[in-house]
Amino acid sequence: MQWRFLVSKKYKLPIDSLVEQNMVDKISSVFKQYADKSVAKAIYAINSYLPNRNLLDLYITLNYAFKINKTEGNKEINTYLEFAEFAQKIISFYKSNPMNTDIQIHDLGEIQIPFADNLYPIIVGSRHNHSFIFHYFIDEIAVSNSIGDDVKELLEFNTELINNLKMGFDGRIDEYNNKIIIPSEKHFEQIYKTYDYFNERFSKLKVKQYFFAEDHPNKLHFIDKNNQSFLLFNTSLVIDYVGHEISKLADEQLIKVVNRTIQRYLINQFELSGEQSHVLNNAFIMDNPKEKPITECIATILLNERVIILLNEWVVQSQESLDNLHNQIMELHKQDKLHIMAYYKKGYKVYPIKKEIDIDFITINNHINITEQAVFFGEYGKPLRIIALDFLYFILRVNSFSQIMIFLDQYKNTEQQLFSSDGLSGLFESTLNTEGTLEMGAVTFSSVLIDLYTPEKTVLELFKNEFNQIPVIANDYLFDNPFHWKINDYKNGFVYAKRKGSDLLGIIRKHENKGYIFICRNKQHFNEAMINHEEINHIQTLDNLLSFMFDYFWEILKKVGFLDKEVQIFVIPEEASYEYQIKESEFKGKYLKGDFEFDSEHYTLRITINQSILFESIYMSKNREVECDFFREIFRVVDNSFFDIKKLEDEIISTNQLPKITDVGYIRIPYYKNMKNLSYWSDKSNFISVRKRIAQICQKVGIEPGEYRLEDAKLVIRKLQDTLISDFKSMIREYYYLDLHVMLLSLLAAIQFDILTAKDKIFTDDSMIEKEIADGYREQNIKFREDKKSELRYLLYLIEMNLKYGNRNNVITTKRHDVRDLLAYADWFVVLQDNADSFHWKMDTSSIEVSYDYLVNTNFTDDTMEKYKSLSERIYNSGSFVSEKVPNLLENVNLMDAFMKDFGFSFDAFIKVLGILSDNGNEKDLYEIYPDVIRFDIDRLVDIVMGEISELNTKEKALAVLNKLTVNDEYLSYIFKEDIIKDMNVIPIWEREYRPNRFDLKPLTSAGDSYIFSPIICYQTLMLWGNSFVGLYPVHEYNIPNILTEIDRLKKITQDDMVQAIYNLFQQKGYKSVFKELKLHKRGKHPEDLGDYDILVYDKTKNIIWNIESKVIQHVGSISEFAKQQNTFFSKGKYDEKFQRRIDYLAENSLAILTDLKITNTEDLPVISNLMVTNKVFISEFKEVDFSIISFGELKKLI
Repeated sequence: MQWRFLVSKKYKLPIDSLVEQNMVDKISSVFKQYADKSVAKAIYAINSYLPNRNLLDLYITLNYAFKINKTEGNKEINTYLEFAEFAQKIISFYKSNPMNTDIQIHDLGEIQIPFADNLYPIIVGSRHNHSFIFHYFIDEIAVSNSIGDDVKELLEFNTELINNLKMGFDGRIDEYNNKIIIPSEKHFEQIYKTYDYFNERFSKLKVKQYFFAEDHPNKLHFIDKNNQSFLLFNTSLVIDYVGHEISKLADEQLIKVVNRTIQRYLINQFELSGEQSHVLNNAFIMDNPKEKPITECIATILLNERVIILLNEWVVQSQESLDNLHNQIMELHKQDKLHIMAYYKKGYKVYPIKKEIDIDFITINNHINITEQAVFFGEYGKPLRIIALDFLYFILRVNSFSQIMIFLDQYKNTEQQLFSSDGLSGLFESTLNTEGTLEMGAVTFSSVLIDLYTPEKTVLELFKNEFNQIPVIANDYLFDNPFHWKINDYKNGFVYAKRKGSDLLGIIRKHENKGYIFICRNKQHFNEAMINHEEINHIQTLDNLLSFMFDYFWEILKKVGFLDKEVQIFVIPEEASYEYQIKESEFKGKYLKGDFEFDSEHYTLRITINQSILFESIYMSKNREVECDFFREIFRVVDNSFFDIKKLEDEIISTNQLPKITDVGYIRIPYYKNMKNLSYWSDKSNFISVRKRIAQICQKVGIEPGEYRLEDAKLVIRKLQDTLISDFKSMIREYYYLDLHVMLLSLLAAIQFDILTAKDKIFTDDSMIEKEIADGYREQNIKFREDKKSELRYLLYLIEMNLKYGNRNNVITTKRHDVRDLLAYADWFVVLQDNADSFHWKMDTSSIEVSYDYLVNTNFTDDTMEKYKSLSERIYNSGSFVSEKVPNLLENVNLMDAFMKDFGFSFDAFIKVLGILSDNGNEKDLYEIYPDVIRFDIDRLVDIVMGEISELNTKEKALAVLNKLTVNDEYLSYIFKEDIIKDMNVIPIWEREYRPNRFDLKPLTSAGDSYIFSPIICYQTLMLWGNSFVGLYPVHEYNIPNILTEIDRLKKITQDDMVQAIYNLFQQKGYKSVFKELKLHKRGKHPEDLGDYDILVYDKTKNIIWNIESKVIQHVGSISEFAKQQNTFFSKGKYDEKFQRRIDYLAENSLAILTDLKITNTEDLPVISNLMVTNKVFISEFKEVDFSIISFGELKKLI
């Protein structure tokens, strides 16, 4: 089989076949009534109107009718009404041919292309495929044909035409229009007042003779008639002219044009730093470095364990010669004799290509003339054959060359029939966001047809929505081409930008006058030791501070003239190697030193910040003064003569007393931590790969496409489960289990650190920070922490799967999945399991959708998403009620006694062992086998425990605690319930109460005569136990009867104390009539079976009764627990109904009750506020209730 790609020109058929003569004759009869100039203006206005761009045959028909009309009338069109009358006549005769109508791109010069150190707007909606990338070859074509001045003149004229259309643009597009739309009056007026100017301007162009030549392929667009020249609308002026010039090029010239253009952009995109790839332009393939080369390449790209050889297919004269060359090179490679030689300014270098390295060939076809139609075929299994237009498009669009290879690997051996009028570019663009595949699910398509103009549509969206956020400036060495940058959102008017093929990155904000401020760093300045949590946090803090300050003072910066230039601020770290350091600073202040250079366009500042002094000073400050002083120092680096620094400094100083901006604090780390260990997670490619596997399993087990809810959805997941687990196990077993465990444990430590530091930031006192900023920090940290908590949960599941089912034979496959694939699988499996639990408990909050290609999706309603977002915010904002009558943890004698009875050793000894495992002592760094992972000899650890904890003074006692902290791999799948121990044959992630053998509770892994553990995870185990006792929520409930009995007693104390706390709260707020545990039947003739009113408050001034029910609710740790709690509270306990009965009685008898309580009141019925107040945030999931449920913390804010 073969794949086929079409390079399609503007007119796919001969022009004569695109017109209907009968319709032309009718329209021509209208033209005969009008003067030629009026007709020319009118049809220019109609054809150039954006909503009419889809109508190819309209262009042709109007222009052709004008050309063949030999009779000139005397009617003039001078007003919009006259024009509309003319257009209406055309409409009455015009009937669009669907074959000549397509959905065009409706652009108006948003896209810019480089030429001769300048940038020019173009229109890509010209009906030419590859119309965007074509323009990138014009530079070399102009050089080759010596037509640079002509092209520049035409581009400038085209720019004026586009700007004129913009001035008449009325905002209407009508992308899917297939009928004539009468242009707006605004468009008409703009065309009519400028037509004569452009007509005359065009007649003076040097290239005009080309457009009026008899052999001009598109002569319809430019008509010479009755001794007058008439310019008609044409979106492809430049393409038509350059296409004609390409046809004049000799083969050798065209080869140079293609080779030089590709070489230039390979270097610009990928080779600025040399880190990501190594591009060898004009490289030679050799057998022996001392002999004559076999052939010359366009370029050779050296990647990790891979070499890409680019050949121009015109260098060899036939397919047979190309095949022979390919075979010769592959034979040299097999014999370990292949060499590649590249020339440099200082000589040449020869690179031996070892036979272990993979080699790929890409042959480039020189077709770049999009005014000529061509069809290209490729054979499966053969070296890839790509037209130059496509390959250059790939280069511009990707972030790394590996993205191109992922795509080409997918398709060079595909058996699909692929068809694209946009060549490979259309196919590539369609798969760029899906990691090189069109088949996301389990269905294999026999043929694929790609939408027209996919590359041009994509590029237009980039220029409109992404590239417009950064400067695009001709002849600027940084920003002359937006495709050089990878852009992400930031804040305060800035975006984050990273230069492709370079180590340059930073935040940038564009100024209205095309200037910019770019605060940047170069990764080359940072040695490996500097890339750690602390440095990354410092960079983020500084970027946040600087972006805020520049945004805050943006207007004054404009007024004083600082933004008249393009400002580049290079931040160089203090620890940078000597070659990058600032040697002789032009300014040295308290917080930074720096030097300064300038030219006619730029200010370039290099600054080094004394971060320790700056952050310490900000931390100690009570207002914005330190941040303002630091900001002022930046401008002192610049020569004062360039702008009014005094006015700027006065403005900055005036804000000194405002609240701080920067969230600077110090986080105590009471555990060993490798600060170089940074967290990561699966990326898009991993999830795509895993979802495809799940889709294939879905198809295999016979699940039909459709949407499933509740019981049906649960059955779908259960049907998938066994095969999914089996597949997941097979991926895990590609690794030796201890090797994988160490990697995963290291990642677990990094993520746990992220969670702990985010928590510290969330609950740090930020009262000195401006409220809006502090709220933003808090919201950002909460989202970050919740995301990381989800990752932690998925990772714990993967760790337990590996320990239970991993490969213990130490025989690993040479080809194995990336760890990120395993993380993505764990992520998806836990999400599916959560949904299964929801469906089991009849929680109709989501559905399972199986698409036509068997992709499995979990869909949540908008209401559900909003509810859980609100719930999360409430939890963080209100906290939990903790009774002051419950003793502090280690002082709680009864609880400590219960622990001793249940475990056989004290809680104090237990946490001291965890302290030994987690702290910085015992030279842990010497035993670190992977970041944050320690391997420690068991006997030595026992000796340390015996030596430091007097209670554990024998080996047996020390081992008793250590064994309690060591996970039993075999029992990870077991549930322990009373006398029943059951193997669930899966990791029962839904279970807490009866699953004591979990890795988060037992963080030690036994490995021969050693323990493997992570200090921070041992610290977290310590915190889990401590928090569980404080929150009266045990980490598990198996075989700990004494602890459970004591916790139940403490819950009752907490319940009573919370009622008292609510009573005290109202009294402290000044309420006079506050009643606690009110028994109405003892105050008057009221039913005895009503039960107590926990708190009843009367606000006489507002005539409001507060009726409050107090409930202590246990924390929950899973969907299953949550559902059980809901069932216990609302169905079994019916606490809502009991409260509702008291609510109803109060509503019916409020005046009588107030009288019985000796409260004088008017005859007006009081307003009653019924609240159930809980110790933590709690909701009713299954049942509608007629009262509000709020936490104690929320009540405090409410009153």
